[in-house]
Amino acid sequence: MSKPIPTAARELSYIRRDLERIAKRLASLDVPLVRSTDDSLVRRVLDAAWIETGISPGELTSERRNSETFRARCAVIFIVRELAAYSLPRIGRALGGRDHTTIMSALRRANALRATDAAFERMLHNIETRARAAIKAERMPNATTLHPA
Repeated sequence: MSKPIPTAARELSYIRRDLERIAKRLASLDVPLVRSTDDSLVRRVLDAAWIETGISPGELTSERRNSETFRARCAVIFIVRELAAYSLPRIGRALGGRDHTTIMSALRRANALRATDAAFERMLHNIETRARAAIKAERMPNATTLHPA
């Protein structure tokens, strides 16, 4: 016997909610670039941030908001903007589909942290150095890798 339509619709909404929760969990696993991007510069910066902070690209592009992830994400956004001067919507798309206003806010936060937090400034410098080395290695195969000497 078939179920009444309201009951079936309610069950479908529960299933959809479960699938969304599972998709978010899968996106947060430590898998390089869970969200795909065809932008190699963003990939290099995400990988450099992963090496420097231990926070995977999947976590950096996820919806997580803990302070460590947020600081690393702000650093990635700042560096991508500095290295490539990408538009805010383009950076947002590459970092998990974020809105341009979120990217603007992260840039303001990164600038504030640079002015007051020496550890953040060092992290920015180290990520940028690694990312530049990776980009150079991509362009020139005999150059150094993500682990510059």
